[in-house]
Amino acid sequence: MIRDIDNNIDKLIEEALQEEYDSIVCPSKEEAWEQFLINLRKERRKEKLKRLKPLIAAGIIMSVMTGLFISFQEPVLAFADRIIKNIEIFTGNTFTIDKSIGNNEDTGPGLENVTDNNSMVIDAQNKVNFKLLVPGYIPEGYKLSVVDVTEPEIVPETVIFVYYNLNGQDKDNFIQIVQKSLANNTKMSMNININENTEIKRLEINGVEYTIVNYDNEFTKILWDIGNISYKLDVTMDVETALKILKSMK
Repeated sequence: MIRDIDNNIDKLIEEALQEEYDSIVCPSKEEAWEQFLINLRKERRKEKLKRLKPLIAAGIIMSVMTGLFISFQEPVLAFADRIIKNIEIFTGNTFTIDKSIGNNEDTGPGLENVTDNNSMVIDAQNKVNFKLLVPGYIPEGYKLSVVDVTEPEIVPETVIFVYYNLNGQDKDNFIQIVQKSLANNTKMSMNININENTEIKRLEINGVEYTIVNYDNEFTKILWDIGNISYKLDVTMDVETALKILKSMK
């Protein structure tokens, strides 16, 4: 009896295994080969990626560095070109010019008799040891109203000319010229406020490089150096008029 039961169980197991085997769908030779190639490609791709990862990382780094070089090339070149005289830095809403004067035998325009007949200009020239530049052109209505000279013991020697517009409707307009004689090994900084309407550019005239800062074409500031003399022109005018004044200075 027990033997019959065991035989029946074995038969049931055999039938179940046969049924499961019969239900298995065997792929064709082509399908099996195709699947083999797919799996092989996957494995090869994994190995290739392992080998390429360091190269890919290096490539990304090089791309980033190249991008940075292209993005910063112009400021860096400007920095390198002017490093002897000025270092220009943008920080937020501030444009800073750091001046560093080395041992320079060229002290700017030589001392001569001032060509302006204004007694205030002549008096200022007699108080300083460098040649003052005076504009030959001033827009109509403007007159030299203020000449300020630093005391002899104050360094650097500085002279400021201020021209006011005598017309009543333009009483807030002015022209200001600042001239400083910087001694050898002098270091100084100048901070200039800027905003979204500020345009900064550089211009070279007769070998002298000028930095022009224009605010919405209504106020213009021009900075330049000749030898050890630092100059700044401020006008409540457009760039074209400011340059006309600058070019007339001698």
